[in-house]
Amino acid sequence: MRRSLLIAIAILATIPLAAQEWERSEYHDDLNNQSGILFTLYANDGNDSGRISVICSGGKMQAALLFTREVIDASAGTVELQYRRDDEPKPYTLNLQVAKDLHTLWLSIHGAEGLRFYNLLYGSKKLVVGIPVFLGPNAVMTFTVPSPSVVFAECAIR
Repeated sequence: MRRSLLIAIAILATIPLAAQEWERSEYHDDLNNQSGILFTLYANDGNDSGRISVICSGGKMQAALLFTREVIDASAGTVELQYRRDDEPKPYTLNLQVAKDLHTLWLSIHGAEGLRFYNLLYGSKKLVVGIPVFLGPNAVMTFTVPSPSVVFAECAIR
């Protein structure tokens, strides 16, 4: 019995996990009479510690956001996001606006900085980001990045 349990565990350990995909859903903003598509990619930890969301309406990107559960240190209104793609040896930085909820960074709004968002994700298989948090160490999240081509096509990101 014990041996068959160990064999079953060994077999399960060799099965690859399902690849992460962009979750696609529709959204409706009744107040502003808008609707569109919301793409969401969750961080790998499984605790909803963070996610990247892209909002598209009328075939164009309206916003790209990075959410965290932590309270972002936004004393200057902007923060320096650190990120590293795949196996790059050192992190890069982006200065990003912090939303009033102190849990959201604007990667892009109304399509502005679309190229920056494109460069952050395109060709990446793994993305590690670090966000300065209030009274604590950086919140670090890792994303397994599926092909963003469906998001780029739906939101006219080039």
